[in-house]
Amino acid sequence: MTIYYQFSGPSNEDIGFDNITLSYLIKDCSAVKNVLVIASDLDDHDTTDYYYNKNLPWFERFISNPFKIELIDSRKSIEQTKELLNNADCIHLMGGYTENQIELLQHFGINKESFKNAQVVFGTSAGAMALGPILIGTHQQNHIMTGLDCVPSIIWPHYSKHDDHTIQSLIPLVKRFVALSDDTGIRYERDDITVINSDYHIFK
Repeated sequence: MTIYYQFSGPSNEDIGFDNITLSYLIKDCSAVKNVLVIASDLDDHDTTDYYYNKNLPWFERFISNPFKIELIDSRKSIEQTKELLNNADCIHLMGGYTENQIELLQHFGINKESFKNAQVVFGTSAGAMALGPILIGTHQQNHIMTGLDCVPSIIWPHYSKHDDHTIQSLIPLVKRFVALSDDTGIRYERDDITVINSDYHIFK
């Protein structure tokens, strides 16, 4: 059974997840030995490497065992990617541009079934949006794309009150949003859904 998380993202990327979020991740990742990070862009290696290295300390805060970590982008083959997905205990879908994220997932043929061996799968920002049934474009917000459908929630990350007008204008296209502020997330374990921290808003 795979536990999924949708996170807006830490409010401070240098520090990583807040203590309440960490308490969930520490429990769920107690047996993790192989971590896989899925980039949000196939070919922008400089940006990917910057955020990948910046985010490495996050994992050290919630995984107590020695672990191996790998990264997927165009520097990996489709065959290597399949093997890494099969062996991963914990998978992170990075944030970025949603269009680029979907392009990468489609390039490697990554779908819900790809995560069947993982104990924990979590996405931040665009990566969290991709875990839902549909997601909106970053460049064109009226561009609606099909997500991985691992979880039921369609999220709007990095929410603030300034987003209300934009979200309301998109509701006819999307039907519903769970807007998550930074340091807020949703945990899914089978039919058990837990909102971590309380700064979320439902639009429908």
